[in-house]
Amino acid sequence: MKKTFIWFTLFFMISIFTACEEKQPEKSITIEPYELSEEEKTLVSKTGISFIEYFKLHGKISETEDLVFEVEIYKNGKPDGGSKTFGLIDRDFDHEIVSFGMMDYPTSEETMITWGSPGGIGSTSYVTDVSGSTYGNLLTEKVTLEKDQPVYLVGWKGTNNHTVTGFHADNGQFPEDVLDSELAILYKVTLKDRDDVE
Repeated sequence: MKKTFIWFTLFFMISIFTACEEKQPEKSITIEPYELSEEEKTLVSKTGISFIEYFKLHGKISETEDLVFEVEIYKNGKPDGGSKTFGLIDRDFDHEIVSFGMMDYPTSEETMITWGSPGGIGSTSYVTDVSGSTYGNLLTEKVTLEKDQPVYLVGWKGTNNHTVTGFHADNGQFPEDVLDSELAILYKVTLKDRDDVE
């Protein structure tokens, strides 16, 4: 009887330790669209930024990981520069706001591209001499970031032809129709190993 009790106790303890190990939360991070309140929309409308989208980032990344926020520019379907930010100090994100916007300069053919991430804000200018354009959210539902799998958040396309079509892509995926456009600007985020970021 005593041996049975010892074996039962031992089995019970092992089961508890195993369950505790299995329940330890894995580090994961999600991003989803953020809908502004009416008051927030009014405040943003006073900034002069023509197009802007917001997202919420929530979760944790490990010490060996980083988030890379990147602006990609395509001209006639081919990459034509861009900008990226990385090197986040924080690893824990509690509904942090991420943004991407564009604003035309009234006296110039240049467009200001601006983005905000947990690491700060960035901006650049690009000549967008087009007669028509479309702008849209490429992420419509919450997704969990997977290592080395970019999530496309926002896209802009411009043309000097008479028509411009919207984006055609699954939630957060690369919009292949960019490869057939005159000019396109995309904003994406990628979870990467810190050592692989360049």
